[in-house]
Amino acid sequence: MATRKSCEALKKTKDAIVGIKRKLRPIVERLNDDTADQPSISPGMRAQAQATVALSLGMMRFMAARLRGLDQGRKPDDALRQDLNKMRKLLAEIKSKNEKQAMEDAAAKRAAAATTTTSTATSNVEADAASDEPDRKKRRVSPKRSKRGKR
Repeated sequence: MATRKSCEALKKTKDAIVGIKRKLRPIVERLNDDTADQPSISPGMRAQAQATVALSLGMMRFMAARLRGLDQGRKPDDALRQDLNKMRKLLAEIKSKNEKQAMEDAAAKRAAAATTTTSTATSNVEADAASDEPDRKKRRVSPKRSKRGKR
């Protein structure tokens, strides 16, 4: 026999799942929208987001089975558990590839910025040196005298 407290907990769980579904639907639709001319996210980030959504849906399947009183996904040889493990492994691989790609992109940007800065600085120094050569011959630089001796 269900008690009032257990029914309230079940209603809260159901409302939470409906809320997740309502918030997840636009994300899934945006991720699967291949008609856009200018994609808003990179392919690696899109793959990571899709894997995250797939894992979330798998976890929801697990929770739904548990709420129905089924013992799905608890044993290592259950199909649901194997799916969840595959999704976690895939998500970890995608994340590592994205991180590696981000580091390579950052290194390439730093190298390009350093090359640009070095070439700009070199050309500025060469221009200054060329303009200063006639002035150096005309003016004499005298060493600074110490003020200690004048006391």
